[in-house]
Amino acid sequence: MLTVAASAQRSAPDPGLIGSDNIAVELYAEGAPVQGKEWLLALRFTPKAREWHGYWSNPGDAGAGMQLKLDLPPDWEVGEARYPVPKRLVIAGLMNHIYEGPYTVLVPVVPGPSVASFGGGPLTGTVDYLACTDEICVPQSARLTATRGGDFARWRAEVAPLLDAAARFAITGRTLRIGIPLPQGMALPDPHVFVGTERLVAYAAPQTFRRKGDLLVAEI
Repeated sequence: MLTVAASAQRSAPDPGLIGSDNIAVELYAEGAPVQGKEWLLALRFTPKAREWHGYWSNPGDAGAGMQLKLDLPPDWEVGEARYPVPKRLVIAGLMNHIYEGPYTVLVPVVPGPSVASFGGGPLTGTVDYLACTDEICVPQSARLTATRGGDFARWRAEVAPLLDAAARFAITGRTLRIGIPLPQGMALPDPHVFVGTERLVAYAAPQTFRRKGDLLVAEI
């Protein structure tokens, strides 16, 4: 059946530098795949100690995002990965978008007609990612085999929710201005915009916010 396997891939000269020892990873599947219906996979990352952290899809000024390759038939569609909201870590003036402690990335897949011949066999893949402390970064690589199960209800709740209306943006000179539809009465004690496009903004630069009715205007 479906079991988890995250085997370390080590290089000969530095056997401790490449593997999955610093942040372990497991691949879960929610039920069985059905043609044309979204099938959720989950990558569960677990640091071996508190000082190790992983990265959002856009790592910020340093670090690296996850690179996932799934062994799927060509008629299956893999959607954009869904992440929890990251934290901000500034070291020497550089902003990093990180996760401390265990975190889960959801990956939606829509199976094609070939699911009929899939036969419930194991789903496999590889993932490359980065594990860092405040002083050192270590490449991680794992070969994965999915297992059914996992706490998908909790993992869905941890993912950043989508807005129910479209945001708008404009770039004037060196400033990115984003209008975010949010109810005027919603409390925002420490707002921050995480920009998914890499190298678009100065991540560590101050962000300013102002209200315009039910619109939150951010300037970066």
